[in-house]
Amino acid sequence: TAENAFRLFDYAGMVIPGAVHNWMDLDYETFQKMFTYSAVLWFGNLHERHPDRTHPVLLWDIMGKAGASQIHPHMQLILGRGRYPGKMGGLAAARTRYNALGNGDYFQELIDIHVSLGLGLRYRSAAVIVPLDATKDHEFMVIGTTDLLDWTWLMWLVHRTYIEELGVYCFSQGMAIPSRDIYEDRMRAGGQMMIGRTGSRGNCLAAYNDVSSLELYTINSIATDYYQTIGAYRRIFERYKNSHLALRDIGK
Repeated sequence: TAENAFRLFDYAGMVIPGAVHNWMDLDYETFQKMFTYSAVLWFGNLHERHPDRTHPVLLWDIMGKAGASQIHPHMQLILGRGRYPGKMGGLAAARTRYNALGNGDYFQELIDIHVSLGLGLRYRSAAVIVPLDATKDHEFMVIGTTDLLDWTWLMWLVHRTYIEELGVYCFSQGMAIPSRDIYEDRMRAGGQMMIGRTGSRGNCLAAYNDVSSLELYTINSIATDYYQTIGAYRRIFERYKNSHLALRDIGK
């Protein structure tokens, strides 16, 4: 049931892969369909019944230390009314204000800065960076533009990086995708995003908490090396870039 769904809005959805109980066993095909089929279908159906619901946000916590109520993978879905809710809405508003100044696109310049510092890489229509303003350790930000498949591929590689390189097994994700991906005929002007932020929640078995008064009320405390984080992702990217998974679902 959806008993454990976030009750922040009057409508909440959830995506649970039927054949995979262990999140570490999620193959790319299953992972991709969670986004490009299940989530998009739910968002589209809700928008059809309630046209004022327009801006999709996805939330995913892995394991109890990260706030998950169940062990099995389950992704929460929220459809904002005319804007992205919460911090995603703030990010969209910041982009709109910056772009209005005529200095270029906020996200593209963000990518350029991080790539120039060795903290990002591009793949087709998407990019991944280790943000300088990270909230949590080993944080990644995946930014897409025109193709949800490219973005989803880089998001899946975040999971593989955590498993195969960084030993991160508890983490939280916040994501927003464009309204055009749920209704092609009503592309809203401005504020459209394809963003995924993912951060470690620390040792799953540790008795201590990964958040203290420092993070809550002053600054974010990052205890990991940004270049170690992006280096781990680069190794995973090289490991999988020519795999049949990428060739089958991307670039057809």
